[in-house]
Amino acid sequence: MLPKVLTGAAAGTPAPERGSEKTGNWFCPCAIRDHYAHFYEGAIRCGARPIDSEAAEALKDKGYYDGMVRYGRDFDRLTSAKWKKEYLSTSEKPRTRKAVKSA
Repeated sequence: MLPKVLTGAAAGTPAPERGSEKTGNWFCPCAIRDHYAHFYEGAIRCGARPIDSEAAEALKDKGYYDGMVRYGRDFDRLTSAKWKKEYLSTSEKPRTRKAVKSA
């Protein structure tokens, strides 16, 4: 059985409203691949229509849902230490693309 759609505080706060310091691991920016549970909830809540039959099947497939959520969680786990160590510290804000290019 697929999860019920979250509402209110359980659904989280959109990234632009949280501010860059609280957005989290920017190695995981994809709303679909890296945050599938949130994508799924939004798609179901707003009544999004799949683009083709394969997308329709994916929305109904519990194994697909579980695999995508697991992928996002695992990728975040594997990259968050590097994100925190190399891009965040207590003395500086997240580096911008411009700062990374010039570094």
